[in-house]
Amino acid sequence: MTKIHIKCPHCGSSKITKKGKSRHKQQYYCKDCKRKFLSKKRKKLHTIKKILEEYIFHKQSYRELKERYGYSKQRLHRTLENYQLKEKKHHPRKVHLLVDALWFGPKKNKNSFCVIVFRSQKDKENLYFSVEENETKISYLKGKLYLENLGYEILSVTGDGFKGIKQAFLGIPYQMCHVHMERIVRRQTTRNPQTEAGQVLLALVKTLHTTNKRVFFERLRNFTSTYQDFLNEKTINHETNKSFFTHKRVRSA
Repeated sequence: MTKIHIKCPHCGSSKITKKGKSRHKQQYYCKDCKRKFLSKKRKKLHTIKKILEEYIFHKQSYRELKERYGYSKQRLHRTLENYQLKEKKHHPRKVHLLVDALWFGPKKNKNSFCVIVFRSQKDKENLYFSVEENETKISYLKGKLYLENLGYEILSVTGDGFKGIKQAFLGIPYQMCHVHMERIVRRQTTRNPQTEAGQVLLALVKTLHTTNKRVFFERLRNFTSTYQDFLNEKTINHETNKSFFTHKRVRSA
């Protein structure tokens, strides 16, 4: 006999049985309060999942969701707060992890928070998440211990450069995400570098995800050798008689 995973909308009881159909919809009967009701679960669940997806992954505000679905702010808040996620079924194995924190609101805002996610790179499966007020080493260590206690073996970790990640996974091979590495370089060179060295360096860093370590290091050595004089060029401040690197942004990148 198939178990019915719904509750009575009148009393909250889970002692529910099917009771024929009414208006082409499944009708249910509650053994506790003796009342009948129609199933609206599928449509409601679909709508709630859609709202949850847009709120989390597309960062839609209550105002935007209100206009789209016709829900009041209070109902949206209640819907999101009461949504119950299905229990995660784990299959412990060896994994290469991608870890990151998604912030909701400015980091220094007292009302902001972040969601820390551990994802299996190969399987494209989220293995762990937690909602945190701040991104700290402890928050990543907590996730690491959780997965290891379940039986996972973490082979490597890829993150965004936050020091707490490397500290939490001490002893496990770690690398910075190529996307974040490219962003760091681009902040210094800009999207449209004005110098030849800047243009070459930006083009080089864009090949991170299409090349291997040996080839990339060889190209990087060629770059520093070719533009060594340019990178080491200094300018003297005649007022203070102190020198500084002329092309410090490219050098920093």
